Amino acid sequence: MINHTTYVPVIKWKLGEYKALSELKDSTKDKIIPLIEIPRIGYDFENSSASKTIDEHLEKFIKRLKSKWPSRPCFIDTCHIHEEHMADGNSSTKYIFNNLKDFSGPFIPVVYISSNEDYIKDISITTHLIKKVCLRITPHDLDIDNLDNKIQTILDSLKCTQDDSFLVIDIKDNDLPIGIHSEILKRIPFANRWQMVVIIGGHYPKESIRAGTYDIPRKEWITYKKIYKVTSDEGVRIPSFGDYLVGTSDYPKEFDMRLIKPLAKVRYTHDDHWYVVVGKNVRLADGFRQYRNICNYIISKPFFDGKYFSKGDEYIETCAKGGSHGNLGTWVYVAMNRHMEKVVADIAKLAAT
Repeated sequence: MINHTTYVPVIKWKLGEYKALSELKDSTKDKIIPLIEIPRIGYDFENSSASKTIDEHLEKFIKRLKSKWPSRPCFIDTCHIHEEHMADGNSSTKYIFNNLKDFSGPFIPVVYISSNEDYIKDISITTHLIKKVCLRITPHDLDIDNLDNKIQTILDSLKCTQDDSFLVIDIKDNDLPIGIHSEILKRIPFANRWQMVVIIGGHYPKESIRAGTYDIPRKEWITYKKIYKVTSDEGVRIPSFGDYLVGTSDYPKEFDMRLIKPLAKVRYTHDDHWYVVVGKNVRLADGFRQYRNICNYIISKPFFDGKYFSKGDEYIETCAKGGSHGNLGTWVYVAMNRHMEKVVADIAKLAAT
């Protein structure tokens, strides 16, 4: 059942993220609707060119989506690639939704207040069939004159209604007081009619973290719990929670890995914090073997939930006991999988109280 206990993580569709999503417990998947951002085409630094064509890029995305998240709902956002055109001249957005018509999972296109007529027309391929859309807005959008009319015009163009559609308010990394959040919720047009209203935030540090141990506050979750209490006490609609997993709201930068000196890093979500342990350059003598010491350190902590909590936890415990130490991508997967299992468990606990 879709309600305020449904979690909406923003998935940027990198290897570690979609692997983490696909390997969640089925009971956890039942409580998630991922907001999937189709990534830009990667860059081949060695050859100084795009790593593939847009046709190849989107063909691979569609194949992976059907494989990694079958038969379950998801929001599809083409904001990073919608200006690209396929070899035959058609827009990339039109190609995506044309080729997802036979997808068994109920995919829901994302639209913005600023979306132009061409974009609206391209996603209408889907909305005319499913009668659902996800409107993704910012707090600033709520100050637009005649917002109600603008939203209604978009919905009418897509043959959708509020009752079957979703509203996502993307706070990103803005550190807004609870009073501002409450005011934002009061300004939502048709607040009680949307199938779901979601608040998404992302406060993981943007700056590089040096070697050491860190307990970083999960500000978006701490704020959401306060919003949950306020809305519950006032008897108004409780929004759903969403975040950018263990990462920033910015689009991930690409680097020439030949020039980078990456540090060993394990990020572990617990209660109101991320516990982060950062080691040395993985290209030094200890290399990836240092992950075993890092994992031993984490499993000794009272907040470690044990290998049965998530695939991420299982990997940490196995590594600590002499198992594979993986590679850099492995530890993205570990962090993201653990995080999503933890968030769903915490939302259920919050709702129960």
